[in-house]
Amino acid sequence: MPRPPGRAGLPRRSISLGSVFGIPLRMHWTFLVLLALVAVLEWSAGASAVVAGLVWIVGLFAFVVAHELAHSVVARRRGSVVVDILLLPIGGMSQLESMPEDPRDELAVAIAGPLASLAIGVVLLGAAAAAGASLWPPDLVAGSWFARFGWMNLLLGAFNLLPALPMDGGRVLRAALARHQGRVRATMTAARVARALAIAMIVVGLFYDLWLILIGFFVLVGASSEEAEARARSRRGPPPEVQGPWQHQAPAQLPPWPPPPWPSEQRRDPPWPPPTGGWPPRVDAQPPARRDDQRRQTSGHRDHHSWPRNAS
Repeated sequence: MPRPPGRAGLPRRSISLGSVFGIPLRMHWTFLVLLALVAVLEWSAGASAVVAGLVWIVGLFAFVVAHELAHSVVARRRGSVVVDILLLPIGGMSQLESMPEDPRDELAVAIAGPLASLAIGVVLLGAAAAAGASLWPPDLVAGSWFARFGWMNLLLGAFNLLPALPMDGGRVLRAALARHQGRVRATMTAARVARALAIAMIVVGLFYDLWLILIGFFVLVGASSEEAEARARSRRGPPPEVQGPWQHQAPAQLPPWPPPPWPSEQRRDPPWPPPTGGWPPRVDAQPPARRDDQRRQTSGHRDHHSWPRNAS
């Protein structure tokens, strides 16, 4: 399952196994404890049982690596940086620098692993049928190795499709919900579903299988971590690279403050006191005296205040 590298201490407590397609492959030291536990449990049945148990575990995790490689290759094609693939006793993790934000990218990355496991299972079951092996009823501990690993890959792909964060199915569910609800609300909904499934795994594991209890606790912790991260992201806002057009974008350069004074040639101070004709003044009207002067000039009227000229 793809995960962001939020566990800085894990690589320091892991063993390098090389790289595949340029992706580092690491094994956590607790994986050696698992191999030792299998050897101790099968020791009473003889050396052949010990070898068969170790081959089963090694084969299982080889197909887990193939599952995680599918996640990593698709994530790298979608623009994410793959840190490494880490193998743990409960499964594998593809550690990415950051999870894809686009729901379509997250859906493609999350679904790639289960689809790869299902495809490998179908191919192995076809090879077992071609070799004449019995395929039904499904058996993981006896019969043809092709049939065993075929059914195991089908079980691996189907189990990872359970809608429980941080498993692949939970990420598929969140990607589908994020198209309509947004990433934060989709994470909250997927986390609630994951907690319900984790409690069911723990209850069933109490009666049937210890590994279900471990996986249930892992899902509980992972779902809580995803929910806390979503809440923190909702408080600080989305990153700039995923902001939509509906969000406010600050200008690249703010205008100066206080604003500079108007240029002197553009200033228009109003006259004071205001004119008697009201405010604002009419700039197209001529003064009354000027109009009277023009009327006297055109009509030949003589002002009665003017003195008569003396005839010489």
